[in-house]
Amino acid sequence: MRATPSPWLWCWWPAAVWLAARALHVDVLQGAAGMLLVNLLPGLALMRLWGLADRGSAWVALGAGTLSPPIVAGVSLAVGLAHGSIERVALPLVAVSLVALSLPRRGTHAKAVPDWARSDAADRTALAMGIGLAAIVALGLLNPRLARWSDSWFHAAVFNEILRAGVPVEFPHFAGGPLPYPWFFHVYLVACRPLVNADPFLVMASLNVWTAVLWGAAVYVLARAAGLSPKAGVASAVVAFVGVNPAGPVLFLLQGLVGETSGPAVLRQMASDANSVLIALQWNFPMFQATWLGRLWTPTAFNFALASSAFLLALAFETWRSPTWRTTLLFAFGMTLLVHWHTLTALSIAIARGGRGARRDPAPA
Repeated sequence: MRATPSPWLWCWWPAAVWLAARALHVDVLQGAAGMLLVNLLPGLALMRLWGLADRGSAWVALGAGTLSPPIVAGVSLAVGLAHGSIERVALPLVAVSLVALSLPRRGTHAKAVPDWARSDAADRTALAMGIGLAAIVALGLLNPRLARWSDSWFHAAVFNEILRAGVPVEFPHFAGGPLPYPWFFHVYLVACRPLVNADPFLVMASLNVWTAVLWGAAVYVLARAAGLSPKAGVASAVVAFVGVNPAGPVLFLLQGLVGETSGPAVLRQMASDANSVLIALQWNFPMFQATWLGRLWTPTAFNFALASSAFLLALAFETWRSPTWRTTLLFAFGMTLLVHWHTLTALSIAIARGGRGARRDPAPA
């Protein structure tokens, strides 16, 4: 049986960029490369070992990108409960993943890939759309106030409590009491600290940027798994991006370019304030319906859980139609991770999956 070079050797490039940026103290580049390493490689290595990494770009990116953060959190939690250092987990985990991804590929037998999970132009278009959305989200998160509003202060407090006393986590606001809130997400934030940034607010912002990268693939993969055509899958991603107010971006530009106070300087001033952007985009619609930016500019564990739910629902569709041990076990593993990351989202998927199973049509005679 002849071995062929691994198709994942490119994963060494972000590792080299991270090492160079760390040596040269280029924090932004180090954080970007670290975000890619910690949020992609562990899940990608698992999918390769599981025999599911030869599918379309959107499917593989979504699967690896939604499995990696909870895998990092799970391994870090196990180390923390054994009184080890949570901060020392991510780097060796990424190194092991790089080794696993570099192993030569053996065998020539190609595994069957569902039509909706194959690589094509639409598949790559959806992934590129997510990268474009991530660029917009990153521009907004450059505003320090935007990266430090809403629930971020509570999450940062839990982050610092884990740094101070480890796990299990005590309530940061009431000394001595257990934290009555899921803290799997916060273990992940602490584990990312050496690779991404020491500032918990910036680690949360990086996860929102990563969720934006996955969002085009998430909507596309779910639409294709539900039976839509490739073009309809891309159209679904477009609808998810613009929300229920597709005229919002045009209205935002008109507000900055038309009227007595207008021009490039006014537009730059508006774009520097997230509130101005969100108000212009929503225009009498509820913010989280009018534009996905309302979610991705809010530091919380829920945003990433939504992307994870799309991957798990796509797996649920596949296991319902043509179950295999690989997809069934991966679905069970992903659900176990999501229960700890964001319990309500996992329960919603379980209810949807149960309802789908209850309505399953009988097989034809």
